[in-house]
Amino acid sequence: MKNLILITLGFLLLFFLAVGVILYMPFQGGVEKGPKAHFRVEEGVVEVFGASEGKIHSLLGTVTPGKALTVPTVSASSLKVPFWLSWLEPVVVDIAGRARYFMYKEGKKTKKREFTVGYTNQTIRKGFIQELETSRLVKSIQLDFYSDGFLFYAKAFGISLTCRGILSTTNGTEDKLFLRLQWLKVGPFSMPPHILRAMENLFSNAYTQSGNFSIRLVRISFGDGSMIMSFQKMAGADLEGIN
Repeated sequence: MKNLILITLGFLLLFFLAVGVILYMPFQGGVEKGPKAHFRVEEGVVEVFGASEGKIHSLLGTVTPGKALTVPTVSASSLKVPFWLSWLEPVVVDIAGRARYFMYKEGKKTKKREFTVGYTNQTIRKGFIQELETSRLVKSIQLDFYSDGFLFYAKAFGISLTCRGILSTTNGTEDKLFLRLQWLKVGPFSMPPHILRAMENLFSNAYTQSGNFSIRLVRISFGDGSMIMSFQKMAGADLEGIN
């Protein structure tokens, strides 16, 4: 009976997602406007952000040595979360909140104002992923790291979710975390670009709404098989802990 309910919920989720794609596609005008900017990198790695009115609002891509990136001028309409996807926001807020709370507890183990947390493909499951799975909204989580980002897999309501992307911050100027998706699959279906952008907006909004734990994610970097996150405790935070 339980499996039947999960399967039914899964089909309903796919149905509403499909309806959302159909409804939203004709009204997604304004994703691009104005001139395009072209970036080419010879040395180092450059992250390209979208900004307006002095505020960074999105991660447009990462450019590695010898590569180039052409990005459009981002419109206001492309930064919104479509109404048909808003029902998913509480789920993402809950997951982001649990992840941030886990990092807050890690920070309480040291008296230092700045601390670093690192994971490998093997150690990420112990603690961090277990914390995410306590929400019981997602299960079978797998997370693998690469020099150019991550590969994420999970099941929600019996449906597999798989994505490849990159995460980045504003280097401590704001407590924000940005996601850029290369691709996303819900079950066997690959999502179109405007769905990827909507999911990125949803993630950024959810991270901002997920609580205040007196720490700020300053930097996040990826390597083959590893991820390193650097945090800074906010002014007034409890610096007492265990060395």
